[in-house]
Amino acid sequence: MCGIVGVLNLTNPAPVDAELLRVANAALHHRGPDGSGEFVEADVGMAMRRLSIIDVAQGHQPMANEDGSVRVVYNGEIYNHEDLRRDLEARGHRFHTHADTEVLVHGYEEWGRDGLLERLRGMFAFAIWDDKRRAVFLARDRMGIKPLYTAEYDGRFYFASEIRSILLLSEMPRRPNLNALGLYMRVGFVTAPHTILEGLTKLPPAHYLWIEDGKVSSHEYWTLSYEPTNRDAETAIVEGFRERLEDSIRTHLMSEVPLGALLSGGVDSTTTVAFMGRMLSEPVNTVTVGFAGASLDETELAKASARELGTEHHTVVFTHDTMADYPSVIRAQEEPFGRPTNAALYYLFKACREHGLTVMMTGEGADELLGGYGWHRKNQSGRLQSAISRLPLGLRRAFAGSGTLRAIGQSGRALLRSTRGEETRLHRRFAELIRIGDCDVGVELLSSDVRSAVGADAGQSIIDGWEDWLACVRGQPEFGQLLWLQSRTRMPDYIIQGLDKHSMAHSVEARPPLLDHLLWEYCAALPSDIKLRDGTEKYLLRQAGMHIVPEAARTRRKKPLRVPYERWIAKQRLPDWAECALDTTQLRRTGLFDPRAVSQLRQRVQAGERRNVALLSAVLNLQTWVSVFIDAP
Repeated sequence: MCGIVGVLNLTNPAPVDAELLRVANAALHHRGPDGSGEFVEADVGMAMRRLSIIDVAQGHQPMANEDGSVRVVYNGEIYNHEDLRRDLEARGHRFHTHADTEVLVHGYEEWGRDGLLERLRGMFAFAIWDDKRRAVFLARDRMGIKPLYTAEYDGRFYFASEIRSILLLSEMPRRPNLNALGLYMRVGFVTAPHTILEGLTKLPPAHYLWIEDGKVSSHEYWTLSYEPTNRDAETAIVEGFRERLEDSIRTHLMSEVPLGALLSGGVDSTTTVAFMGRMLSEPVNTVTVGFAGASLDETELAKASARELGTEHHTVVFTHDTMADYPSVIRAQEEPFGRPTNAALYYLFKACREHGLTVMMTGEGADELLGGYGWHRKNQSGRLQSAISRLPLGLRRAFAGSGTLRAIGQSGRALLRSTRGEETRLHRRFAELIRIGDCDVGVELLSSDVRSAVGADAGQSIIDGWEDWLACVRGQPEFGQLLWLQSRTRMPDYIIQGLDKHSMAHSVEARPPLLDHLLWEYCAALPSDIKLRDGTEKYLLRQAGMHIVPEAARTRRKKPLRVPYERWIAKQRLPDWAECALDTTQLRRTGLFDPRAVSQLRQRVQAGERRNVALLSAVLNLQTWVSVFIDAP
């Protein structure tokens, strides 16, 4: 696991500054404390920091082919690298290390861009310099597990694993992206290719860039079909899924350094740990986060699973005092999130490192793979929305006036919008399902200048761009379309981004075996009712774990990871950093929010209102982000 950074001249004639590249690379030290390397010519520079996991002794980067015409810097793990190596050696390629990195060099030579990518199994973000063509090939893995940021500025193209390195290397202006800000205030994060910084983008999952002759072209190299073509009996499907899950977990165990797993009280992580225990000769080291005095604490449930599975278990307790250092969390994740859930991840991975664990297996991805969220169980509501939207407007208005829909919560409000004739397209419904607060309240919190710049439908243009993701699944079952849309938006840009940033902040590699693309290809072709059955989410995963996973965890309903920030942010007095961020003077100076609207919302939250508490958190997080990434030198 590594951090990478680089620059390519497009039209700028000045030679690449090698010293500045080293400074930008040094900013990635936490992603790779075990070594560094760089390659610099007049028009190109690439550097990396290394966290040694495979071929600890020899796997140094940048890595080149025999004549030095192809060089690579790479972040990630290629789990099938040994198979690819044997194939390439049979074709005459000579290897000098046992590192998975070298497969990228020779694989590119042998198979080209698309041929290489279609063979890779793993998580990765890499850059290949082709000296003969004077071109750069950049790629990101299918599920977006490893990040890759890019920017064009002053006649140069920049790329890096983290935002801070591009800011250091390019000296580009630091300005908030106001359109992305509008999206952020609706859903609490920003989706690729956008970021919260103007001029800075992130490569979407399953995409690559080709840069040659001063031109940058983007290509998507992998999609899924959710047509239910697998008509096997349920027992055969469960066995097929179990075999593929076992294979994925086994491949993810590849490591020459200490390895463990995150363990909660839920089925995803417990299943991962249970299968690991059947494959390893030593007890699995497991780590759990708990919340002091909170009803959502799962530590006792996790301890029960750990005892039954015979793991070496460790618990990290998250307290309100932990939020005193929250700016460090913002600094690590580099983009603000509306809800501070990732604060728990930051301290969880810190504990992993303190216990000597360098690689941690995690359970992320199961909810998007098989349908594990509450809105999946309410999918009937989505179909009803579509039906209502096709009724005559007069009948819809009569339905809206009945008052019935208001009484059934979030799904009722979504149906109410349908009765009023509002859009019911899937991507827009999804945006409503993941909204962090009332739309009118979120818009009112913005300053008048920002409202004028982004308009009444703040962030809507980005949301409407999500519809492009649905092109490959159009006409297929809506449940599958929703799973695919989640896997292209919320999963990589919120869940996985937090996982990567906070694990690497402490030089820990997080591996989610449930995001193996072969597993996803198998599940996409399955009928919906094997994934979500009679209100039981992730039914297939639960069946596959029968007689392997502790029964209490296997049958327990999903409880999402939640930091009890609602009580913390409702305090009359917050830590100094938070009071400063929400101070009227600071709000005016930043210019993004209306100080009066923020003050009124805070008073309502302190009085006990919880409906829009996430919006107040979003303001606090963004204000803190500005102080860390824009105001700081």
